[in-house]
Amino acid sequence: MDYKEIERVVKGFGNYWRIKVLFEVRKNPDLSVEELAEVLHANYNTLAVHVRQLHKTGMITKKYRGFKMQHKLTARGMLVLAFIDDLDRTI
Repeated sequence: MDYKEIERVVKGFGNYWRIKVLFEVRKNPDLSVEELAEVLHANYNTLAVHVRQLHKTGMITKKYRGFKMQHKLTARGMLVLAFIDDLDRTI
């Protein structure tokens, strides 16, 4: 078990905005940062930083479609959301 890698992943979703982005991308795959900012009523620059962190920790993928960057959950991102769903049931 690589504790440092686990720490990096946990920190990767350890933010209110990142959790909101993960849930929104699960609900509406292929959204761009601009669309996420609009749907979540958030500042574009704020979300861009959080989306970059989610990508860096392997929870979302980025794919260009024309001039638009689209985002999807990875298997790791889906596991993180399942963990959060389970955790929410205990709170």
